[in-house]
Amino acid sequence: MIPVRTSVEVAEIPGAVIGLIIANIVVFLVQIGLPAEFTEQFINQNALVPGRYTSPEVAEKLALDPGNFLPFLTNSFMHVGWLHLIVNMWTLWLFGGALEERLGALRFVLFYLACGLVASLSHFAINFNSAIPALGASGAIAGILGGFALLYPRASVTLLTPIFFFPIFFRLIAAVYMALWFAFQIVPGVATLFAPENTGGVAWWAHIGGFITGFALIRFIGVSRNPREIGPVRERLQEIGAPRERVLRIDTGRPGRRFSDIPTRQVGRFLQAAPGGGAGDGSILERAQAGVRRLQEQSRGATAPSLIPATGGDLDREDTRQGNPWASVDASAGQISQADEDEALALIGQLRAGAISAETVAELEGYREDISTGRFETMDLDYLRALHARLT
Repeated sequence: MIPVRTSVEVAEIPGAVIGLIIANIVVFLVQIGLPAEFTEQFINQNALVPGRYTSPEVAEKLALDPGNFLPFLTNSFMHVGWLHLIVNMWTLWLFGGALEERLGALRFVLFYLACGLVASLSHFAINFNSAIPALGASGAIAGILGGFALLYPRASVTLLTPIFFFPIFFRLIAAVYMALWFAFQIVPGVATLFAPENTGGVAWWAHIGGFITGFALIRFIGVSRNPREIGPVRERLQEIGAPRERVLRIDTGRPGRRFSDIPTRQVGRFLQAAPGGGAGDGSILERAQAGVRRLQEQSRGATAPSLIPATGGDLDREDTRQGNPWASVDASAGQISQADEDEALALIGQLRAGAISAETVAELEGYREDISTGRFETMDLDYLRALHARLT
C-alpha cells in the first residue's frame, strides 16, 4: 500500500521538510558520486554498523573507530538506491508538512532527529554484533507516521495498491492505515528475533522504534489536536469563509426585530438623501443618520432610527463610496414576501441587462446575495424600483 495523498491541508510551505529532503538528496548524490573504491568505505564509516561498538574484530576488519557515535544519526541521511530514497522522501513530504505546521520548524527537526536516533538504537539493540551497515531515513520517517497517527487519527489517507498492471486506489482513515503499517513491521520484526539471518535486508526494529518514539513524543510534547499557531497568526487562517461585509446597524425601535443591518455599500444612498447631498459637516455616521431621517419623513414619517457602526468605529472612505441618489427608502420596513422577492430578482435581471456601470453591477449582485441569505428587505426593493425607474 503506497500512500499518495492525505486529507490534511497544509497552509504554509514546510521549509524544514524541504530542507531535510534536500539534505538527504545531497548526501545520496555525494555517496553515489564517489569512486567505487571509496563508496564502501564511505558507507561503513557513516552508516550504522552495530558490531563496530561491540566487536573489536569487526571494528578492526572494517577500520572503524568504535568511539565515533555519529553514525547513529548520519545513517538516517543515507540510502541504498534511488527507489529507497524516493519512497522515503515522498513519505516525508506527504506526512511531514502537517507535523511541521503543528510543531514549528525547529521542533519538527528535533523531533525528526530524535526519532531517527531512537530508531538506530532500536536496531543496535536487536542486532548487537552485526557487521552489516544499516542506513536509511525510514526510522525517522516512521516516527513521523507515529506522530501523524496521534494528531490526525481521522484524516483520510489515499492509498495505491498495484494489482498486476492495474493501479487500485482506496482510502483508509489514518488510524487504521498506521495500525496496519505498524503491524506489517511487528510481524517480520518478531520473526527476526528467532531467525536473525532472515531479515530481508530491512531494519524492522528501526521502523518499530521510530514509530513508537514519534507517537510517544507527540504525547509528551502535548501538542493539541487543534491547529497551533507558531508566531504571528497566519493571514489565511484569519479569513475563514467568505469575507464579511461591514454594515451599519439601524435601531428601528420595533419590538421583536429591533435592529436591521445595512451594508456599507448602500450608505451612499443615505448620504445623498441628507441635506446638502451628504456634503455637510459632521461625521459620515451623522450625515447618514440625517439622510435616514429625511427619507423616513418622505415615506411614512416613522420615528427616526439611530445608526450604530456594527463593526466598531467610524466608516472609511472606501466603505462609503457614493451610491445612487434616487432612492426612496423605508428604513423601518421588514422582510419581503415571495412576490416581492420575485419582483426584486426580475428588476435585478433587467438592470443588469442595461447599460450600467461595473459598480452598479456589483451592487446588484450584492442584492441578489441578500435575497438568497434572507437579508433582503422592503427598503432594498424600494431602491431597486427607483433605480429601475430612473434608468429606464
